[in-house]
Amino acid sequence: MNVADTPDGFTVVTHVILLRPGPREVYLLQRRDENGALHGRLVPPGGHLRAGETLWDAARREVLEETGAKLPADPDAPGNGLLAMFTWHGDAVARPGVNVVFGATRWQGQPSRKEPERFSAAGFHAVDTLPGTLLPWLGDAIELALSRPSAPAQRAYRWD
Repeated sequence: MNVADTPDGFTVVTHVILLRPGPREVYLLQRRDENGALHGRLVPPGGHLRAGETLWDAARREVLEETGAKLPADPDAPGNGLLAMFTWHGDAVARPGVNVVFGATRWQGQPSRKEPERFSAAGFHAVDTLPGTLLPWLGDAIELALSRPSAPAQRAYRWD
């Protein structure tokens, strides 16, 4: 059961910014969701928190399921960590929620698209030339991954 399926309807989604710091590239997946607002959007690996999971466990699971890459078990391992929490609310969303975003510069394996039914494309993108099909909060999250702040950021977005 996803935590998002609980009666209160509050959605918790974890994401991981897989960052190659040297060439300043991030790994993004292009959503395949013909009937939804996310169709064609570039997103980092991520998904809903499941009952009994920690935020980091959910993030690790989603990265493995969507890309095949393995993140270390320790969320505080060098190169990894919590970057931000972005809340969303407004008329254009079915229910309020939060995106919990981690950054990672170290993982095992080469990320690749593992769920072609959900994603039409995937790969590393240069940070300086990202296309305009990003989610509203993703640009902020990438900047945080590059700067590695000492404390996670919190921002709210309203979708109307």
